[in-house]
Amino acid sequence: MATVLAIDYGKKRIGLASGSDNLKIASPKGIIENKNDPFVLAKLKEICDKFEISKIVIGIPLDMKDAGERTMIAKLVKKFALVLEENLKLEVVLFDERLSTFEADSISVGKRGAKDDLSAQIILQRYFDSI
Repeated sequence: MATVLAIDYGKKRIGLASGSDNLKIASPKGIIENKNDPFVLAKLKEICDKFEISKIVIGIPLDMKDAGERTMIAKLVKKFALVLEENLKLEVVLFDERLSTFEADSISVGKRGAKDDLSAQIILQRYFDSI
């Protein structure tokens, strides 16, 4: 049984969720402020070590019209994924996150604050459902 970490990458905040690839149930795990790559890498390494993470799934925002990767944030996500692979030595999977933020907003009506961890949970649950 392996533990998977999901990331909803944002320029200001990074949402986290985790779950077992055996049980295939995702749970939100909090938010990291995206201060800079070294800060984020240190936090993610700590989390990966503590929870024995074996794989990372990162939501990639594909273009709504043709599922291309033309968005600026998609380019940042791909770059960040490479940084994670190089530094954490874990498998990193890019997974379509289209409309996950919209879904998180609709689920959490009335919830105050950032919902990035809920978006990460949605991304991970979709990933589990696809395998």
